[in-house]
Amino acid sequence: MEQQFALYSKLVLSHLPQLDALPVLALLLCLAGLPVLAAAGQGLANSSGRSAYDKCARQLGHLGGWLGLIAIITGGIALGMQYQSLLALDIHNPAARASFLPLLMAGGWLCVVFSALLNYMYGRLWQSQRITPRLHQLLAFLAALAAAGAVYAALLHLHVRAVIPVAPAPADLRALLMPDAQAFWVAVSYAPFASLALAGGYGALWLLLRRIADDYGRDHYNRVIPWCAGWARNAWLLLWLLVAGRMGWRLFQLYEATGGSLDWIRCLPDGVGLVVLLLPGLCWMGMSHSATPLRAKIATPLAPLWATGCLLLLEMGLH
Repeated sequence: MEQQFALYSKLVLSHLPQLDALPVLALLLCLAGLPVLAAAGQGLANSSGRSAYDKCARQLGHLGGWLGLIAIITGGIALGMQYQSLLALDIHNPAARASFLPLLMAGGWLCVVFSALLNYMYGRLWQSQRITPRLHQLLAFLAALAAAGAVYAALLHLHVRAVIPVAPAPADLRALLMPDAQAFWVAVSYAPFASLALAGGYGALWLLLRRIADDYGRDHYNRVIPWCAGWARNAWLLLWLLVAGRMGWRLFQLYEATGGSLDWIRCLPDGVGLVVLLLPGLCWMGMSHSATPLRAKIATPLAPLWATGCLLLLEMGLH
C-alpha cells in the first residue's frame, strides 16, 4: 500500500509543472461556456417572460467580455515571450516541435480574439431593434465556438509539449493536429462539461460580487444565482458520471485481465480522487436549492476554485 501511495505521489509531482496552465485553461473553458449560459438565459427570458433571466444573461455577457479582454492580454504576453521562436520558424519543417508550439499558441490566441470580438458585439447589440433575438443568440454561440477552438488549441499544446521530445524533431503535422492519443481525446470529451460547469460557477460568483453595482434587488439574485449554480451542478455531475463510468470500465478490464484477482488497494488513490472530484458538484447542488444563496459567501467562490484545481486531477489521468 505504501508503494502505491509513493507511485501516486510521484505522479502528482510529475504534473506539478503543468500548474501554470491551469488558470489559462480554466479561463478559456469559462470563456467558452459563458456565451452559452447567456444565450440560454436570454432564451428563457423570452419564453417565460421573466426579465430577471435577461438581466442575468446581460451580466454574464459582461463577464465574458472582461474575461475575453484578460485572455487577449495574457495571450499577447505569451506570444511576446515567443517572439524569437516565431521569427525563427522553419517553414520547411512546420511539424517540428520548436515550430509547431508557437504556431499553435498563435492560432489559439486568434481564436480568443475572434471570440472576444463576438462577445463585444453580443453585448453592444443587446437593445438593437435591427437584430432579431435568434440572430443575437447566434452571435453568442459563435463566440462560444471560437473560444472552444482556443480550448482545443490549449489542450493540444499541453499534449504536444508532453509527448513530443524537447529536441526539435520532424513529425507528421496531421498527427499533431489529430493526435492518436487516448488521454488527449478523453480531455477533449471532458471539456464541454467542464466549460459549462466553470461558467456557471464563476457566473454565480460574478453575480454575487456585482450585487451592489447592479442593484436589481434581492429577489433577482435569489433567482439567478441558483439558476447559474444549477447549470454548474448539472454539467459537473455529468462530468463526474463520465469519469466514474470510464474508471469502472477500466477496473472491469483489469479485473478480467487478472482473472478476478485484482488488488483493490491499487484503486484506492483513484477512488479518493473520484470523491474529491464530486465535491464541487455537491456545493453547487446545495446552492441551487438554497432559498438564501446570497448568504453562501464561502461556497460560492470555493466551488469554482475547487473545480479549477480538479482540472489537474483530470490531467493526471483520472479516467
